[in-house]
Amino acid sequence: MFQIQNISIVTAIIVAVIALIIVFKTNLLRETNSATSPFSLSKFQMWLWTFVICPLFAIHWGFHFPSYNPSINETSLILLGIAGGVTLTSGLLTQVSVKKKEDETQKSIDKGLINVILPPLKIEKDSKGFWIDLLSGDGDTIAVERLQNLIFTFVYVIIYVTFFFSKTTFVDPITKDKLITSMNYIEFDSLAYVLMGISSGSYLIGKGMNR
Repeated sequence: MFQIQNISIVTAIIVAVIALIIVFKTNLLRETNSATSPFSLSKFQMWLWTFVICPLFAIHWGFHFPSYNPSINETSLILLGIAGGVTLTSGLLTQVSVKKKEDETQKSIDKGLINVILPPLKIEKDSKGFWIDLLSGDGDTIAVERLQNLIFTFVYVIIYVTFFFSKTTFVDPITKDKLITSMNYIEFDSLAYVLMGISSGSYLIGKGMNR
């Protein structure tokens, strides 16, 4: 039992280190593969939830072995799903904006307006710094909906991690005995998901309107 716990801790550390190395050694969190491209808020959020949930998934297995097979709860899946959905939608909005700009540029050329220069999209700009990139869209100002979404993301992550490592009442699925233990997943209620959905939706709507 103790050996399994140690293995799960080592696995979690390895996963976390790999995730950090990939971020610092690649352009994973940027809008494009360019080293000067701005950082993406949606990609950062998806990476952050993956960085948190994957190591804790390994630790949860180690500390509940052999009562549990490797398992993950509904809350964790929903959090990953929301982050993935926001990332995919954000990427789609970016591609739509790029296509729209290309069409408008071509229309201007067709009309003989070769000197017309459309404002650059965020994806076409250079990075202004990690936090500035996360909080700004195509414009040069910080968007309040991005700030709200980022703050709520950090709040949810802190709650998720704090609960996981705190002492909670755990019911053994085999013996049905109540045990005071840690390393348990949190269960968010429906209103918590609604709040996260509103925050993510505001970010996506703001991103779409900003274009």
